[in-house]
Amino acid sequence: YIINTPGAGAFLNGSANFNTITLSTMIGSGTAPNGTSNPGLYLYSGPSNNTVTFSYMRGGMGAMILGGSANAISQSTMVSVNAGAPGMNFFGSVLNTVTGSYMFNANGFGLNFQQSANSNTISQSTMVGGGGYAAVNMAPGGGGPNSSNLITGSMILNPNGNGVSISGGSNSNTISLSTINIQGTGRRALYISASSSNSIEGSYI
Repeated sequence: YIINTPGAGAFLNGSANFNTITLSTMIGSGTAPNGTSNPGLYLYSGPSNNTVTFSYMRGGMGAMILGGSANAISQSTMVSVNAGAPGMNFFGSVLNTVTGSYMFNANGFGLNFQQSANSNTISQSTMVGGGGYAAVNMAPGGGGPNSSNLITGSMILNPNGNGVSISGGSNSNTISLSTINIQGTGRRALYISASSSNSIEGSYI
């Protein structure tokens, strides 16, 4: 059990590579003094080839991978307690995988891609958003667009917001064999703006 009430729960920095966390709980705080969100799990500034399994992460964001690659999260839960924050956040990170996991924020994004988060794969997972935010969001977020990400065999739910939002030049992403189910007047199960060559395959919307 890893808890840090004023900061991130588990913090893997820089070249922290080939580490394994399993059967664990990681708790970070909500909003930090500088206005950022402290995740339960924070892979910061490029950690790679780390594995998290059968674990629970909660904080300002459930988990965040910043600049890392080839990390894998499976059979785990990621919960954000901050309004507008994601349960799982890919920030400029590539070739990471999330499998068989649950990403949730009742008043924010379930899953967020930003600043050139490319070629990541989400499979057999559930993403839940709320409070007017998309369950899955792909937007530049002040940096480059997000491309070539794959969501497959997954459930995307939102009681009050868009299901999937793809915008700002986020191109060549794929959603396959998945269900997008939302509620809320004026919301959209799938929203694509200023983005090209995205594919929806064998899915229920």
